[in-house]
Amino acid sequence: MIRPILITLSSGLFGGLMVFILQCFIKRREQRYERRLHILRQLLANSYNVLSFDFISAFNMILIEYNDPRSSVKKWHEEFIECARQRPINNQGMHNALIILAEEIAKSINIKIEQLDIANKIYWPQGFQNHTNRHDELSSLQMENQRDLQILLKKINKSNGAKLEINTPKTK
Repeated sequence: MIRPILITLSSGLFGGLMVFILQCFIKRREQRYERRLHILRQLLANSYNVLSFDFISAFNMILIEYNDPRSSVKKWHEEFIECARQRPINNQGMHNALIILAEEIAKSINIKIEQLDIANKIYWPQGFQNHTNRHDELSSLQMENQRDLQILLKKINKSNGAKLEINTPKTK
């Protein structure tokens, strides 16, 4: 008499537990899909402006979402960083790495998108990277001017005997 009741209760509890575990698994899978889709959307939407907050946030989320060292997404993430570190910036390398990175992310969430589709539909202006290169050049010229000014002031001080100083703003 007690045995059938226990079997019924335990099977009910077991069934409920299985449903709960299944729901948790499905929810986690949906959340992972949504995170990866968000990364892909932000990378593609902001690919023309790699210094934007949205692009950088999505790009950095790749480190968390694709933390497997064997992941092809992680490989292309590192390739993009290497191209960005080169001086002058390797525009074509960054462009190619971003296209393949987007394709690999799309594959990971079962979205079929080809590299040509990405390449033909993403606007990738040369001027943005040229602006970054120009900024680097101007910074180095400014440092050269500071050195030249210091040398000039030393020469003036030696020749006149008077002490000239230049007040440069100090950074905190």
